[in-house]
Amino acid sequence: MEDLTRYHYGCHCQVVPVYSRNDFMTPQARDYSRQWETVTRGKTGAEARAEWRRHIDGLRQ
Repeated sequence: MEDLTRYHYGCHCQVVPVYSRNDFMTPQARDYSRQWETVTRGKTGAEARAEWRRHIDGLRQ
């Protein structure tokens, strides 16, 4: 049976309760959202995902 608590393989994300539609993202999720907008500006699809991967890999080094 598939692990129903796993959403992204190799990821440590987890389910958190949401009490308001206006405040549904954690501070870390908001930070990643802002980074995504900056890093992928002007790019779409595979190009945006590749640029995001380069960004994240650079942060890990």
